Amino acid sequence: MTIEFYNVGIATCLIRINGGTAIAIDPALSPQGSTMSFKSFEAARTAPPIYDDALFDDTALWLITHLHEDHFDKLGAEKIDKNVPVIMHPNYAGGGDFKDYNNIPLAYGKTKEFNFTDFNVSITAVPAYHASNPLVRAVSGAVSGYVVRISNSHDEFFIYFTSDTVFHKDVVKAVKTSFPRIDLLVANLGEVRADKFGGLLTMSAAMLEQFCEQLNPGMIIPVHIDDMSHFRTKKSDLTACGFDIIAPGGWHTIYTDVICKGGKGERGTT
Repeated sequence: MTIEFYNVGIATCLIRINGGTAIAIDPALSPQGSTMSFKSFEAARTAPPIYDDALFDDTALWLITHLHEDHFDKLGAEKIDKNVPVIMHPNYAGGGDFKDYNNIPLAYGKTKEFNFTDFNVSITAVPAYHASNPLVRAVSGAVSGYVVRISNSHDEFFIYFTSDTVFHKDVVKAVKTSFPRIDLLVANLGEVRADKFGGLLTMSAAMLEQFCEQLNPGMIIPVHIDDMSHFRTKKSDLTACGFDIIAPGGWHTIYTDVICKGGKGERGTT
């Protein structure tokens, strides 16, 4: 089993399995310079998405964490095949932006399984807290993180997409108590702040270190770093902590049956 990772930009990523079938998350493909509207402010995309038109052709599953414009936009929606399953929080699955899609609502703690020719994929939704302040969190709306288990007859690999979340004991508990390990942690940073009273809306480099201390992942790929004008995390903040950065564009092998490499640690043969 071979697993590859592609970073498009912001939080748009793909996981490719055995060189073919792909799982994609949060299609936000607006060009550099685009202005995006949030509940109380606007921000501009400061780096372009890196992809070609064929990149999403083999996508067999879509994961949507939430509907903020830096995670789901009009250009991204056009890349979703109407026949491909789209997993999302139940709050968003009933219609609106997704009325014409193959929606699969998935509540926190619930799992959906998919069987392919030579491997299986299970998707479990876990909580994501899109603010430190509970009141601001409520305004931000429901957000889902996902743990993806990819397995075949002799192997399994666990990927945790944090989505937009701050470090919180409830988020960590939901992951630690449900899965034997996390082989790859794909962490959304940005260190976005609501205001001086609202606190952080997304993870800081220090919070990523807290996640790593609690979950001890085999690899870490930070995303959602400096693609938007309201993101405060800098790549230098992460490299200073010892984290590697995968730049947008290009496939990167993160796991084979022989060796698993990258991030802040390695998992070898299973």
